[in-house]
Amino acid sequence: MKKVISFDEDFNMKYITMEEMLEKDDDKDAKIIAISVWDFTPDGNIVMKIPIDKTEYTVEQLEAEGMKVIDGYIISDDGKHWKEENGEVYADTGMKGEVLGEKVDGWEKLELDEEGLLPMMGKMYLCEKI
Repeated sequence: MKKVISFDEDFNMKYITMEEMLEKDDDKDAKIIAISVWDFTPDGNIVMKIPIDKTEYTVEQLEAEGMKVIDGYIISDDGKHWKEENGEVYADTGMKGEVLGEKVDGWEKLELDEEGLLPMMGKMYLCEKI
């Protein structure tokens, strides 16, 4: 993760760097997402890999709680998928149904922004390719 959406005291939205997010002390969940890796697997899954804080947990503790742990990461596979069509990459947003009588297309085209970062989850996070 390179940048994340944040809100200032007047609720104005802006992107901040991962380093700035980690310095903030008000949102532990956002920090976890900010240090995570999004893995686009060859079989079309999008897997979030969360680094384990070994000062707080052992692999054994996490596995005993039912978490999947591989290579020092907690693996969160919540059913997100990606596909490639005609040389373009799309992510499944999970949105389905209709809005104002029009069918919703749950596939969002993923395009690099002007800084070469990949917007994820409705542009809430900007990721760099590793």
